[in-house]
Amino acid sequence: MINGSQGQVQRNEMERNAYNLAFHELNFSWHWDSNTYDRLLRQSACPAERIHHYIETTQPHLLRAYDGDFLVTLIEGQKAAMSSGRG
Repeated sequence: MINGSQGQVQRNEMERNAYNLAFHELNFSWHWDSNTYDRLLRQSACPAERIHHYIETTQPHLLRAYDGDFLVTLIEGQKAAMSSGRG
């Protein structure tokens, strides 16, 4: 039987992989490794805030061309589409 912490680790890995797939499908050359995703999880429990933080700290040039909320919506939408098989 999987204990709570092992189950959470598995869910986090599935989530991280879903984000990486969404990045790939959007042609973003981003990849969240386990350490990056762990840091983002400690930053905020809110997925949108994690993405905002990542963009602000590692891809700030994008914010000159795109609204941060637009990018978050784009990424979350692609991730949802991939998860539901629509991507």
